[in-house]
Amino acid sequence: MAGPPFPHDIGDPIRLVKYIIPKFSAGDKDAYCAALEAVARHRRLAAHVRLVNHARLHRLLMAVLGRLVDYAGLWERDLYFATLALVNLRGKRPKDIFDAEGLQSLKDGQIVKALRQLKKRPGEDGPALLGQLQRLFGDGFLHGRTGSAAARNKLAHFDMLRGGKGGAERLDLTEAVNETRRLMAYDRKLKNAVSKSVIELMARENLDLAWKMEGHRLAGATVKTRQAVHLKDKDIREDLHGDQFVAMAADLFAGKALPSEDDAATARREAGAGKRGKQGGNRPPRAGSRRRRK
Repeated sequence: MAGPPFPHDIGDPIRLVKYIIPKFSAGDKDAYCAALEAVARHRRLAAHVRLVNHARLHRLLMAVLGRLVDYAGLWERDLYFATLALVNLRGKRPKDIFDAEGLQSLKDGQIVKALRQLKKRPGEDGPALLGQLQRLFGDGFLHGRTGSAAARNKLAHFDMLRGGKGGAERLDLTEAVNETRRLMAYDRKLKNAVSKSVIELMARENLDLAWKMEGHRLAGATVKTRQAVHLKDKDIREDLHGDQFVAMAADLFAGKALPSEDDAATARREAGAGKRGKQGGNRPPRAGSRRRRK
């Protein structure tokens, strides 16, 4: 390696790296890239063969579903407090409107069950209260198949993981996100936060997730891996996930895996190398470039 003698008094790793990187010649970078490619390829193949990708995918799935279940809890919380607030605005107490069974459900935190029992109780207070709640949470929000309560039940009981009767034919997290957005439609900020929080969760796993809008629904999910830059050289980049894992993650969202940005970077480098060759001298391309496969 070219450069002055190594100063052995450097103890800080950061100072060490700052000293070494500027001393890398083009040949050193080529050797580094060759070693990096071999290590990265071994890591990806080992993760697939040893089922590390499958364990990682399961953890990712549970993290996304757990985040969506949090929104179901927020919906129940808001419905609970909205109910108590409306009862208070009517100058009543819960015991004046709910029967003994409904009060017990209310104390147990089962607000949906308490409101369904209220529908059966005679009197004007019950229908009036339910009418006010419908203006807030949507018509038919207590319906067990099409209302918001149905979306809550699907999330709370992980129906999307069950096949066969009552379950989904195929696991589709995009559909689960859409159901959660429908559940939170009473608050626009929370509705928009659903997809954003899932995107941020995927980013923490070094995956970029994106959708396109079709009306008010998300569709066309795309997933691609993030990259690590080596030696402070943007042309030397390593995919943080292999193609197999990215494809598996995209399949969770019924989407497609996108290639990393390496192809575009390679094209820019090759174009730059061609210009330099015409101007004089056959300079080698910068280290770390991967030729396109034809």
